[in-house]
Amino acid sequence: MSRAAENREPDHAADGASMPAGARARWGVFVLVIALVLASEACASRSTTSAARAEGRMSLVVGANSIAGLQIGPATSYRRTSRYFARMGRRGASSFGPGFCRLRFAKIGLFMTFSSLGAAGVGRPATCTFFANAVLTLPAWRTRNGLRVGASMRLLHRLFPKAFDAGKLSGRHWGIPLGSASWQLTQGSASGQARPILLAYVRMGHVAALGISIVGH
Repeated sequence: MSRAAENREPDHAADGASMPAGARARWGVFVLVIALVLASEACASRSTTSAARAEGRMSLVVGANSIAGLQIGPATSYRRTSRYFARMGRRGASSFGPGFCRLRFAKIGLFMTFSSLGAAGVGRPATCTFFANAVLTLPAWRTRNGLRVGASMRLLHRLFPKAFDAGKLSGRHWGIPLGSASWQLTQGSASGQARPILLAYVRMGHVAALGISIVGH
């Protein structure tokens, strides 16, 4: 045998051609599985990125007349609220009872109640056209001037010097930490017209939750 023949590279094409049919089939299945796994991971990555972008657009800021950018007033309806948060990538869990509808967004600690004033029976999306209240329990929630869930009473008084204790809540109230006292942070309308006010629910010397409620008529 010549030196040229000894130094010749192995002929892989010939090896592949000489591979038994069963082995070639198994190799083809293996390659297909790897391709499917890589495609699945790429899709998951795109979905995660989209969800992160949607969450990034949501600012967890609450004011007397807004929640995460949604304008709040007596006429803020269940349907409008549900559509707004759906566009932000959040879909709430709904429940219905006599004259009311509820939305709960567990991952962001948001509880919202709507009324179906004048409509008899159990509330429905079409009839719950009046905003009643909202409770925000996640520590990431804050007011525009920086009062966060978990803040001390000292900070509450400094940021809202006109706030006052409206009394301890008795019994259980949906979304509100048990045993909380309600502190009114902003004022209602001097004329008694219905408008939203900003609240803090205080327990053991700290803000246990923030909230909005409609007062007046």
